[in-house]
Amino acid sequence: MFNEAYERAPSSSEFSALNAILSGGGTKGDVLINIINGLRGTVGSGDTAAQQFFLNETQPDSAGQLAGLAAREQVASIYLAVPLRNVDAQGWMIG
Repeated sequence: MFNEAYERAPSSSEFSALNAILSGGGTKGDVLINIINGLRGTVGSGDTAAQQFFLNETQPDSAGQLAGLAAREQVASIYLAVPLRNVDAQGWMIG
């Protein structure tokens, strides 16, 4: 995941930090969130191209703004197919 996001292999300290998340009981999702937060924050000069690409491709919706109908239908179909439930804001409601 790191290689795809940053367009390079992680340094030994970055690899250790991500591995510590998993070793500490975290999930792959936690690692992904860490990578995303890293790209949304301050990056080194060698990672600015990867950051710009990521930010250009993943513009979050503004508060109160809905994604396009096609994107909402895709999310709904994934929720209905994988966890077999409806989409909800908290992620806990089973429908």
